[in-house]
Amino acid sequence: MLALILDGELERSYSIRVEAPRDLADDPSGDRLDALFCAIQTAWSWTMRSERYGAPEHLDPLEGWIADPSLQEPTGPASA
Repeated sequence: MLALILDGELERSYSIRVEAPRDLADDPSGDRLDALFCAIQTAWSWTMRSERYGAPEHLDPLEGWIADPSLQEPTGPASA
């Protein structure tokens, strides 16, 4: 997963680039990698701040949600 992130796969869906040491995944607890995933979602959400931070429109504002581009509602002619 880290290789996909660092090799540009992430940039296609999140429109952000991540730089991190490749040995980040060497942490047996996975805490460092988990922190990177959280930072990625936070960074993406911040880029969407003018659009409800990427939250789907139908989301209950009192509930939590996971910030992720896959939750975006389709727009344009294909969604009509």
